[in-house]
Amino acid sequence: MPEGIWQIVLTIIIGYLLGSISFSLVIGKVFGHKDVREYGSGNAGTTNTLRVLGKKAALAVLVGDILKCLAAVLIGGLLVPVYGGWIGGIACMVGHVFPVFFGFKGGKAVATGIAVMAFACPAAGFPAVGVFFLVFAITRIVSVSSLSAFLAFPFFVWLFTGEPVFIIAAAAMFVFVLILHRENIKRLIHGEEKKISFKSSK
Repeated sequence: MPEGIWQIVLTIIIGYLLGSISFSLVIGKVFGHKDVREYGSGNAGTTNTLRVLGKKAALAVLVGDILKCLAAVLIGGLLVPVYGGWIGGIACMVGHVFPVFFGFKGGKAVATGIAVMAFACPAAGFPAVGVFFLVFAITRIVSVSSLSAFLAFPFFVWLFTGEPVFIIAAAAMFVFVLILHRENIKRLIHGEEKKISFKSSK
């Protein structure tokens, strides 16, 4: 195998396997004795965990998903200078959505994707995360906030880095998340997408 290729392959494998650790399913089984995919939206992510198991469980899932992506980005950066953080982070997103340990049925890569933004490209990522919180404060709808952040991210990458490869990667992240949210978009069009209410959460 040509020099450098094995590091890229290893970065992808490690990132994918880290992403496949679905904390919403682990925490749901251990603490709530529930598979969150059988409740609510059927999604194995932080938002559905919040609705099914409450705030504490959702916070644990969020922290776990962020940390696994941080690990993927850091390991990728060590193995493949410059581009490795992006490669490992995006592989982690894919693993989160299609987890090999949980029947390839996972979440929608929002928390992991935001972590990629923040850790792989902080200069562009933190403004995009700011867009998420701003839109969420206005709408209280996670899907709208997420799509807004991922849409803004390629623009911020272009503005702060100007690196074509990074811009393409950021745009690919947006398209990936957009496809995963197609049902949410349908509900938004029909005014049926639910808002987040923390008052009723456990």
